[in-house]
Amino acid sequence: MKDYPTDWKRYCSLVRAGALPAEGSVNRFAARYRMASKLESVHFSDYSDVTSAGYTEGLRVALAYSALETLEAIAYKGKKVITVDSPSLSDTFRTARTAKMRGLLDALVTNRGVKDSLKQLVDDHKVVDLRPVAEGFRVLMFHGLFTPYGSGVAKSVTTLKFMTSLSREVINSTDQHFTRWLPPR
Repeated sequence: MKDYPTDWKRYCSLVRAGALPAEGSVNRFAARYRMASKLESVHFSDYSDVTSAGYTEGLRVALAYSALETLEAIAYKGKKVITVDSPSLSDTFRTARTAKMRGLLDALVTNRGVKDSLKQLVDDHKVVDLRPVAEGFRVLMFHGLFTPYGSGVAKSVTTLKFMTSLSREVINSTDQHFTRWLPPR
């Protein structure tokens, strides 16, 4: 994955030229983006490899979503405008192989808007925005509700690959919006 957003150097040049103000919030965004992009793995003593892999992917999705939220706070005054559209990944989310993951999100996510968006994603095959899935996993991960076995990530190669692909999609959507936020060339 990427190190910094694609147009990070252009942003830095614009700041140096005085075209944009230097803001700590943008640097915090870049740090979160980079952390999500560069996370290779987490390792725990006396944990199995599949458990560590599951936590790695849960953490990667949570960090990627955190970067997305931070950019929205900067670029869109906190309004939720960034989508994470992927028809093929949305189809995977609806399969029987990811049912355990969907069940965990349904049982533990309490935000009504996110729950409704998740239900719409499952019920309507025209809906391809995976943002509520990423948001749900961010909540589960950072609130201590995520486990690799409870989510199905440790037991299903499909679910593990889904999580890996989801984090990439979140990073890519965030990267595109960072570029859009910058003044035109």
